[in-house]
Amino acid sequence: MIKTKWFIVFGLLPILQTGFSQGLTDGFMKAKGDGTLAFTYSHERAETYFFGEQEQYINLTTRSLSAYLAWGISDKFNLVASLPYMRNDSLNSALQDATVALKYQNGQKTLVNGRLKTLTILGFQFPASKYPTTTAQPIGARNNSFIFRFLTQYESNQGFFAHFQTGFDFRIFPEQQFGIPVIFRAGYGTSHWYVDAWIDYFQSLDNSADVRVFGGGGSRWVKTGGTVYVPIGRKFGVFGGGAYILSGRNIAKSWRLNAGLLWNWEKTDPTVKP
Repeated sequence: MIKTKWFIVFGLLPILQTGFSQGLTDGFMKAKGDGTLAFTYSHERAETYFFGEQEQYINLTTRSLSAYLAWGISDKFNLVASLPYMRNDSLNSALQDATVALKYQNGQKTLVNGRLKTLTILGFQFPASKYPTTTAQPIGARNNSFIFRFLTQYESNQGFFAHFQTGFDFRIFPEQQFGIPVIFRAGYGTSHWYVDAWIDYFQSLDNSADVRVFGGGGSRWVKTGGTVYVPIGRKFGVFGGGAYILSGRNIAKSWRLNAGLLWNWEKTDPTVKP
């Protein structure tokens, strides 16, 4: 049987895989005062770009270093934040768009073999630097966006979980755009390892002309991926995974590999004697 604390440890892993604005968060809550800090390195490669319905050749390699934080303000309120540094080439290398979000656990229902939770998330994304946006391969568009998510997650007593998430992204600058994400994730975890798989769909309601958009933009996409995590003692862990864009519109058809280190802390450490 998987213990609740091991579900809590896995809290940031989905964010590390899907990218914060789409895979914004998960159904795992931190207790008051508990937190997780993670650092990840990603290598993303694309040779095809979906320009409207047409596929065009592209030569794009993106490397990124990202920091992620999850912290329990209370047992029902958590703070989640991310800050990525991205590099496409010597001209396009800088801090990209930071995200800060609050997630609230609306309720939890105890079932015979597990529990069912519902959460609401509100967040804001903003540029962390004045990176260029008019070059051939910019790292982003300096987006300012409001993010809303509603999710439900089932966690079994045996270690299996399944998660469904939807909501909307409302970009207010540089151009207004309204989009709807749909994310499904399932996985299994024990005190010795964790694994998950997910699929992410995003649809923009913008009918404007097709343009090239980089740095996580796009009008539509279907993305899939997965994660493997192994704890190192009580406080640390290492993880790795990948993602692949199956189809889309105004987005690069890319694959991504990533690896990182995760640090967990608890407000009251049971290993420390008073």
